[in-house]
Amino acid sequence: DLKLQRYDEGRGKEFQRQVVERVSTLPGVQMVSLVRDLPLGNSSGNVAVNLQGGEAGERVYLVRSNVVGPGYFRVMGIPISMGREFTEQDREGAPGVVIINETMARRYWSPENPLGQRISISGENGPFMEIVGVARDSKYKSLEEGPTPLVYQPLLQANYQSRLNMVVRTSDDPQNMLGTVREQISQMDSKLPLVDLQTMAQQVNLALLPAKAAAWFLGLFGIL
Repeated sequence: DLKLQRYDEGRGKEFQRQVVERVSTLPGVQMVSLVRDLPLGNSSGNVAVNLQGGEAGERVYLVRSNVVGPGYFRVMGIPISMGREFTEQDREGAPGVVIINETMARRYWSPENPLGQRISISGENGPFMEIVGVARDSKYKSLEEGPTPLVYQPLLQANYQSRLNMVVRTSDDPQNMLGTVREQISQMDSKLPLVDLQTMAQQVNLALLPAKAAAWFLGLFGIL
């Protein structure tokens, strides 16, 4: 969280750009991206989405939201089933775009094609953004959740995010990469606190703790 070091928006965006660029050059790193809410991180935002074409006050839905950087879906292995993912060109000044997940596409547009449809998260008067991709459903907040509509905003077009997670795909042992990534960020700002450096396997295991605890207690009662 760059607010902890009192970065303003300009310095913060430049730091985020440089840290992605720097970690991307490390041996064994295949791809790097940034995301506001990490999958299974037990945190997520919601937005009111207005679908263009509906009457005023109608076709407004509350859906889950996330903000992601270019390459995020490839880093996380989330397939784009229709359209495209975000690129470096989807930035401030360019036409506004979003990506939705398959549940949102089925729930609000089926059997229509959602690509090219326009939505607003700023009220019925817009600005409206074009749907350019549909991502496969995944788990967002917990493993127990059912199908959940979600809209992704591109980091380079969204409001400034001082708190972000960096995700790294590597061909080497992810556990060994943690220290290397920490060192690179510390070289950029030695006073910036880094929180919850872990592999995605560790993240998933943490999400499984409640289920494992329940299974342990059930097993204990069964033995008794």
